[in-house]
Amino acid sequence: MIVHEIHESPLLAAELTTLARTTLRLLRLAALQQLVAANAERIARWLAQVHRAHGYDDFRALLEYIARTGNEDALMQAIIDHSDEELAPEAMSIADKLEARGEARGEARGRVQGRAEMLLQQLEHRFGPLPYAVEAKLFAATAPQLEAWALRLLDVDNLDEVWNDPPAARP
Repeated sequence: MIVHEIHESPLLAAELTTLARTTLRLLRLAALQQLVAANAERIARWLAQVHRAHGYDDFRALLEYIARTGNEDALMQAIIDHSDEELAPEAMSIADKLEARGEARGEARGRVQGRAEMLLQQLEHRFGPLPYAVEAKLFAATAPQLEAWALRLLDVDNLDEVWNDPPAARP
C-alpha cells in the first residue's frame, strides 16, 4: 500500500490504535504535501486523541515529526492555536525546544562553514588558485577534519600533504 493512496474511511474502519491511525494520517498528509496550517485543526484533534490514549511520549514524537516534515513555518503555531488548553502549553514547549535545537544545529553548521571558508583562504594564499575539488572537499568536511587540515597546513610543503595523515611518531 502506498501511503498517499490511503483514504480516511478505511482508516476509520480498520482495527488500528489511535497512534497507528494518526501516524498513517500524518504520513499521508506529508506525502501529499498537505502537512500545512490549513489542516492544523484536524491535526490538533488527532494529536489530542493520541495524547489521551497513549500519553505524552507518543504525542511528542508525532509533533516532532510534524515539525520536521511540515510544509509551512506557520503549521506548528496553527496546531498550538487549535490545541485544547491542556495540550497547548505542551505543544508550545515542544515547538520551542525543536526550534532551539534547529537554531543550534544551524549555528554549528555556520561555524563549520566559517572554518571551511577560512581554510580555503589560507590554502589559496599559500598555494595559489585551487581546483574546485578542493573547495568541494572543504565544504563537505566535518569540524574535526577542518581543524586537522588547518593545523597540518602549518607544516606542509604542498597541497597534497594537507590531506594526508602525518606519519606516526617513532619511539
